[in-house]
Formats: sequence, structure tokens, C-alpha cells
Amino acid sequence: MQEKDGLYHAFYTGFNWRKVPKEAIMHATSKDLINWTKIPGDKFFASAKYLHNDFRDPHVFYNDDYKEYWMLITTRTKNDKGVIALYTSKDLKNWADNGVFFDNDMGTTANMECPTLIKYGEYWYLTFSDQWPNRVVHYRIAKDSKGPFTKPQLDFFDSNGFYAGKLVKDSQNLYLCGWTPTKEGHSDNNKTDWAGNLVVHQIKQKENGELYPTPVEQVVENLNNNIKLKPITQTETVTASNEKYTFSAKGYEVVTFPKIQGVNKITGKITKKSKEGMFGFMFNVEEYNLASLNIAFSPKSKEVKFFNVSTDKIATAKPELTVPLDVNDNESLNFTLLIDDSVAVLYINDKVALSTRMYALQNNQWGIFSINSDVTYEDLNLSKF
Repeated sequence: MQEKDGLYHAFYTGFNWRKVPKEAIMHATSKDLINWTKIPGDKFFASAKYLHNDFRDPHVFYNDDYKEYWMLITTRTKNDKGVIALYTSKDLKNWADNGVFFDNDMGTTANMECPTLIKYGEYWYLTFSDQWPNRVVHYRIAKDSKGPFTKPQLDFFDSNGFYAGKLVKDSQNLYLCGWTPTKEGHSDNNKTDWAGNLVVHQIKQKENGELYPTPVEQVVENLNNNIKLKPITQTETVTASNEKYTFSAKGYEVVTFPKIQGVNKITGKITKKSKEGMFGFMFNVEEYNLASLNIAFSPKSKEVKFFNVSTDKIATAKPELTVPLDVNDNESLNFTLLIDDSVAVLYINDKVALSTRMYALQNNQWGIFSINSDVTYEDLNLSKF
């Protein structure tokens, strides 16, 4: 959306599955952001060089470097390859096709949905969401809005539990706003829906221009009502002292805590002595101190994984979600886990985030676990508003 001369302009995708072409770019205006007037005469379809049935997700902004309005559009070329097209305008009414702005560079032909292009500091950032096979939000870096764009070593922020992320900024900070999908029937065992609940990462910038996700600072600062954690059960081989729990690496070990309720922030530090075994967080703890929902660190495979299976099966089960994380021996992992209803987002060491959907999380016990892993959890703390 853009504001020009006291009038707000919204651009959106029109879709009609009964017609060809099926998709078009639409325009509406408003003076108050409440009442909107559609302008049918400003509707336009894909140019001849693009596939007409894939032409959507307009991202519009004023590019001060070139003194014109830019619109990035998700589309496909005639050879059926996903691209991002660039259209330009001087008046937000008449749009000229400027050709392919960005070519799919991931070795697939997938659509690159919901693109954004924004300048932050000295760099321009292009984001897009890979429609298949993984549904992950990627980003690229350039010094000029026209590129060339480079691919950072880690070119995404989260797993496919976070989609359609769009970059926005205020006077100081950069954010990535996307959604964590719901599941059919609001059941953990069912298939993932399209769309879901808003999740926002605050994005920080390294000196070399690379980006990484963190919790939104204003949110974590206000979750400051500390709740004393009192274990309900604890394996005999686990040594506990204050908020420090040391696991012996002797088989399956757990520490469980009272029911999760409402909005929570769980923070702490994890130290791993070797790459053997797995460890992590468990939710919906049931009989025999096993849980149906598990976030597991796997140092050997260099990943953090989310499993929708019982804890005793995760060593051989296929994870529902994964993000890469290389854990060195004796390296400490500082984490923040934010929970709101059935959405839980784990942030690790200012490197990656893992957004998950867990319907059975609320009103059930949770805990920490180890499977043959000599790991220590320190400064374990739960906070609420």
C-alpha cells in the first residue's frame, strides 16, 4: 500500500478460476483506510511474456533512487519458470512492464511468492517465498535496488513452519511478518492448511549485510513476570541445582514441569559436551513421561527438528520441520522460546528461528529431555506478561 497526495492506494490480486487469465492486479483507494473504492479500469493482466494464470502478489513502493513507483509481481515465464517481474509507474495508475527483475536461482522452477524489496542501512534486501517443495522464505542482498543480488550463506530465517514473510521497517528496526499455518480440524495429526496465524521476527543486520532473526524486543521485554519452575518428575540420573539441570547421557532422561497456559517466554542456556544423542523440549507430556510434540537438537545431523510423534520415536522418525544448526562441542546455545496459544517459536543463538504449530501444547505438562546426550540446561526461566 502507498500513500500519495492524501490518498491511500492498495494493490492486490484478483482471482477468478472460471476465466482465463485467472489472475489480475487490482487497484483500490481510500482516504481513511476504512472505506475503499475499487478502480476496475486500473486492472491489468500479465504481459505476453508471462503465463497469465500466475500473476499475483504485487509489492508496491516508491523507489527514491529512480524517482518512480515499483511493483514486484510473482509470475512465470513462457517456459514455465518462476520469476519476479518488475512493473514501474509515475502515477500509481499506469504501469509499464520492465521485464524479469529476478530469476529463480535455487535450481528449481518454483514460484517465488510474496516478494518484498526494501533498503535497510547500506543494503537492499529482496525476499520471496519458495512455493515448492519446501515453502521457505528466502532473501538476497544487493547494494543497488536493481541488483545484482547475491545469495548469503544461510539464505533463510526459519523453517517451512513460517511462510509468506514480508519485510517491513519502522524508524529504526526491521521486521519479517509471515504466518505459521494451521492444520485441518485444528488437530496436530492432520495436514497443514494454507495460511494461519501471524508471526513476526525482528531482523538484525551483520556488518557484511547478512541478516538473522531474533524475538521482537518489545515483546520479550514485557514478558517479565518470572514464574518459579518446580519439576513434577525428574529422572534419577539428572542432577539439579537451582535452575540448572545436568543430564548424564545414560539413555532417556527427562525433567517435566507444570502445565503451559497462555502466553509464555522460556529462556535459558544449553551446553553440549559431544555430538552424540539428541536433546530438547517436549510438550503434551503423557504417560511414561513421553510427549507427543517435541523440538529436538540433533548435533550429529547439525539440525533442530520438530516432531509430531512420541519422544521415544524421534531418533528414527521423519521430522515435520527442520532448520540447520551446527553445534560445536562445549558450545553454549542461548535460546528464547515464545509461546502464544498453539504457536511456539524457538530462537537460537541469533542464528535461526523455528516456528511450530502445537495444538496440544496448552494446558498440558512440558519438559526438557535427553536421549544419550550429556547436556546441561542452565538459567532455565519461564516468564509471562
